[in-house]
Amino acid sequence: MLVLSSDVIYTIINIALLCVLLRIFLWKPVLGIIEKRRQTIQDDLDEAARNREETETVKAEYEASLAGARQESAALVEQAKTAAGARYEAIVARANADADAIREKARADAKSERDKALAEARGELADLAILAATKLLGAVDEETDRRLLDDWLSEMGEGS
Repeated sequence: MLVLSSDVIYTIINIALLCVLLRIFLWKPVLGIIEKRRQTIQDDLDEAARNREETETVKAEYEASLAGARQESAALVEQAKTAAGARYEAIVARANADADAIREKARADAKSERDKALAEARGELADLAILAATKLLGAVDEETDRRLLDDWLSEMGEGS
């Protein structure tokens, strides 16, 4: 049989007491420290996940804002092109209108000068014709001759 001596009993009691004391004074604090460390690590991981989510949200907002800015800048460029095109068309139309007005004025001036030159030429021609008729025929009614000559010149002018 098994004989338990007092030394063995004291040793068993000492080991049991040592286990209890180690559990109370060593094992529980070590487990507490380990649990605190685990909790700290978990909190840090949770914080990192929240920060990552916030970063993704901010990134998405930034990309949306950037896309909006690109669209806005494209719209502004298109608007500027449209305005420049309209201004170009207005300038060209005004220049064409000015050119047409200048051409019309030049035509009117040329016609006026031509008419004036023709009138002067008619007057000189009439004077020369009357002078020649007077020299050839002698004293003739100048008023009647002038009227006849003017009628003849009018007929000649309408024919040409």
